Amino acid sequence: MFRLKTWIWTVGLLFTETFVLCVLWNIFEPNPVYIRMLETALPGFKWLSTGSVALGLLESFLYGAYLAMNFVLIHNFFHRRHQQESTEPKSSRKAA
Repeated sequence: MFRLKTWIWTVGLLFTETFVLCVLWNIFEPNPVYIRMLETALPGFKWLSTGSVALGLLESFLYGAYLAMNFVLIHNFFHRRHQQESTEPKSSRKAA
């Protein structure tokens, strides 16, 4: 069983860290393709304004949280289902 809160923070911060690295990379090595990719993936983000960077950080975290939430809920559902199947007593059939 995975803990939802732990995974939301972990994946949310991973996505936020990735966003920061992408922005820093484009500051030192500008590439219009990567800038356009960020502007497309993050609605409302425009290259290098303070408000846009804050919005990009928030959106990146929320994308990560969304991914983590779905992953954990699906994983825990199937984990519980598998646990129930493995703990149910098996019916023994006697050979005739």
